[in-house]
Amino acid sequence: MKLNVIKDTEPLQLDYRPEVVVNRKKEYRLLNSFVEMVSAGESQNLLLHGSRGTGKTLLLRKTVSQLESVNLVWVSCRVHDTQYKVLKQISEAVTGKNTKTGLHTSEYQRTIQERTTQVQTLVVLDEIEFLLLNNGNDLLYYLSRTNPDKLSVALTYSSSQEFSELVEERTYSTLYPETLELEPYSTEEVYQILAERARLSLKPRSLQHEALSYISETIRNPAIGLYWLKITAEHVEDAIHAEDVKACYESGLQSYVYEQLEHFSEHHKLLYQAIEELSKEETTTSSGKVYKQYQQLCKAQSKKPLSDRRISDHLKQLEKLDLIQAKYHYGGRKGKSREIRLSNRSVPL
Repeated sequence: MKLNVIKDTEPLQLDYRPEVVVNRKKEYRLLNSFVEMVSAGESQNLLLHGSRGTGKTLLLRKTVSQLESVNLVWVSCRVHDTQYKVLKQISEAVTGKNTKTGLHTSEYQRTIQERTTQVQTLVVLDEIEFLLLNNGNDLLYYLSRTNPDKLSVALTYSSSQEFSELVEERTYSTLYPETLELEPYSTEEVYQILAERARLSLKPRSLQHEALSYISETIRNPAIGLYWLKITAEHVEDAIHAEDVKACYESGLQSYVYEQLEHFSEHHKLLYQAIEELSKEETTTSSGKVYKQYQQLCKAQSKKPLSDRRISDHLKQLEKLDLIQAKYHYGGRKGKSREIRLSNRSVPL
């Protein structure tokens, strides 16, 4: 068995909850106020906004865990990305029963209405941007009008586009969430986060300062840094040096990408692979080239390729994951086109 410098893998996991969230005291205080209001029976809605890797989900999980006498419903919109799927999850949470598939939307709505009339309830919709790619507006409008004295909604949102621009005016006006912005972490803060996780997970004196500095100066998303650090730690036997983390960047990033795509289809993965292969030849590529490359990968694996429209939807989801960046061009013979590039690739080696 190959030796490595890891003594405990748990602090290197994304779902690990540290005792202290770095540089989020103000936000933590405001979230605690929100939780106290909901616990006291004062209905309120919240929008937690920040780019990927700013700690939205971690911070919200940490605060809502303190809720007392409140029915908490947590839904991942990355996994449950349609109104129907989310209503089913909420219905099962408030009843404590699994429901059969095939029920009409109105039946779920009626159940939720009945079960939240007397009980203070908080519905958390994590990564709402994936739901908004589909029929999320209808769901938000329904929730905002359902037992407003008893039912509160908390949303986490990562997109750069204003949330109010993605929902109808009537939805935003009835939901009217209190907005809390989380700024991206600085280089120093990323270093602090990774240093604390390393202290808990790695053997003493096994991580060189220069190695950790290189990671924190290269990326702004601590989640990527955790995967990068973990992969590097698995490949060394005594100590992690700067050269080790440089050599393991691609492997660490791939590990992060695979985790991000865990709940998505095989076609999402093939699409990302197509972009990755095209990016070896040029930094930016077109959506047309991506689709051709994707078709070739499908043919090689004896899979039927999806339609242009489905692929367009998949590309939007990869954007929401911040795995790719797209620049849109309108007009011309084909109407709308996209210039596509991989995210997190400007790494000095």
